[in-house]
Amino acid sequence: MRELAVFNFRNDSIINVLLGYADKISNEERRDATRTFIFNQRLSTINSRDAMRYLTIALTDANGNRKKAEDLTIYDKICILHHILHYLGTNAHGVLFKEIMAKYQELIESLPSSDYPLKNQFYTAAAIINSKYGADPAKAVESDLHLLKIIETLEEFYRNKNRIYRNYDPQKFICYRRIMSNYPDLTKEEVQMTYDSVMAIYERDYDVHKTIDREGQSHAYYYMANKEYAKAVTALRKYLDYKKQDPPYQYLKQYKMLLDATKGAGDIAGYHYAMEKYIRAKDQLDSIHDNVVDKEIILRDSLTDTYIFTDTKADDEMKRHSRPQVPVAYYIISALLAILLCVFVTLYMKLRMRK
Repeated sequence: MRELAVFNFRNDSIINVLLGYADKISNEERRDATRTFIFNQRLSTINSRDAMRYLTIALTDANGNRKKAEDLTIYDKICILHHILHYLGTNAHGVLFKEIMAKYQELIESLPSSDYPLKNQFYTAAAIINSKYGADPAKAVESDLHLLKIIETLEEFYRNKNRIYRNYDPQKFICYRRIMSNYPDLTKEEVQMTYDSVMAIYERDYDVHKTIDREGQSHAYYYMANKEYAKAVTALRKYLDYKKQDPPYQYLKQYKMLLDATKGAGDIAGYHYAMEKYIRAKDQLDSIHDNVVDKEIILRDSLTDTYIFTDTKADDEMKRHSRPQVPVAYYIISALLAILLCVFVTLYMKLRMRK
């Protein structure tokens, strides 16, 4: 059912049939986990308005009443958080977005290993989001390493069932390529090892071979990591020309790389071109972020009575970081004033004693 949901996520009719089948699974945890995975999978191609509609469905019971926080299972909570993230969009990076991501991860890591499909959904989203604009390279790499471990476990599982033709090379390639894009967080040895893994798949998988030859993305990251800027410029221009039909803000990270590469290569004309593209992409992204802030305010107001804003470790961390920070200068000035006051009082007392 989960595999059919992955292949047919664009087809609402098939997704609804699969949800009906999922409801008939006798094991309660497997039923809830499978239903949540299928329900979440549908979000891959819908717009934020529809995501809000499905979020409303996830928050209400069969009678249309808001579910009570104490009645929500861990799978209900994961479903709600997944829908909130989709509603906000992967371009969001506000306080609410980060809070939701922290809670989502906390729940995912408490699931048993058998719920790897739900873990896949989270770690894939986390890897994409944290890689996209270089928001958090360390977390992005960590998420992809989680995905590679899950793939390794699945490969062993299928080998033990003599399903020797089950091929996860395309999925592994995507993880390795994304790790390469976060090269600032990798050591020189890790860069080389990851690139070698990409090229090994390139040699044995026809589809991956075609993708690398067509886009040149993996080579670009490798050249940037090794400061081979002239080669990086060529590879990045090839990739960005291939993707030019998409909105520039989606490739802000690559335009920043191109900016650094042209500067490193001493390509003045290329540097001016990259600067223009980077500024345009940044302006587009800033405009999107402004709209997301409004979404976050509305969404937070509508979710104040749900479990999402109860005290948890993530909440405590957010509160600690959100406390107003008193400037160091305040303490210095206060100390100086206290010293001056003591001096004044001492002098005053001496003058009185002389009189």
